Amino acid sequence: MSDRTAPGKHVSSGTVKIHYQDTGAGPPLLVLNGWTASGLIWPDEWVHQLEPHFRLLRVCNRGTGWSDAVSDPFTVADMVADAIGVLDAEGVERAHVFGLSMGGMIAQQLALTHRDRVDHLALCATAPPPPDFVTADPAVFAKLFTPPEGATTPEEIVGNVWSSIVGPGFQERGKDVLDRLVSRAVERPTPLEVIMLQMQAIATRTGDPADIAAPTLVIHGGDDPLLPVANGRRLAELVPGAHYVELPGVGHLVPWEEPEKTASAMLEFFAPSEVTARG
Repeated sequence: MSDRTAPGKHVSSGTVKIHYQDTGAGPPLLVLNGWTASGLIWPDEWVHQLEPHFRLLRVCNRGTGWSDAVSDPFTVADMVADAIGVLDAEGVERAHVFGLSMGGMIAQQLALTHRDRVDHLALCATAPPPPDFVTADPAVFAKLFTPPEGATTPEEIVGNVWSSIVGPGFQERGKDVLDRLVSRAVERPTPLEVIMLQMQAIATRTGDPADIAAPTLVIHGGDDPLLPVANGRRLAELVPGAHYVELPGVGHLVPWEEPEKTASAMLEFFAPSEVTARG
């Protein structure tokens, strides 16, 4: 059975049911995906490297994947509450937390407002709040919302979005990976209304990364066109004692572009004793 069809679970968070997948074995690792994305589309290569070491709780943010559809505005704090609801449902007092892009913004706020629930924190391809947030070239956002000439199918339109934010050459080098990502994204697409509500939530988030107490790993692609690498470098400066890993030539889709390096960095930071034992 593939990851995209694996049976999942639901938990109520206020009036919204949140879907998540619970796989792997070991210390719990809460996995939060980014803008437009659900918890159904993580790359198999990365997931399978982590599952022997961690119990992965892969969350579909509200309005995405198999979580309930939403139409009312929501905040990053609401998405934090959804994630905490998953931990509560599973009786997990403390977990490692991995957040990518918008998921990293959720993870930052979770670490600030629920300090006792976070063991180690990994912030990947994400950014600090304003005024330290570094915006992308406007042309990058224009391309995200402009289907390529001649594109008629959802696969072509969604494929344009994902392929426009990877590192140089990955469109060709990682074609199979991107095709699988697009297939899963199209199978349970995130409505445009939710995408815009997510942008609104991101724009109104609060919190100071300097107040994060959890041991923190920051991973960023050196060629990220969506959230430029200056965001990762600045975030690593702001979070006390943060460990920074920069991956040259990698764009925004870090676990898809470099699954082994991403998983290895997480293992070395979260569970160094296991890495030593394996070596």
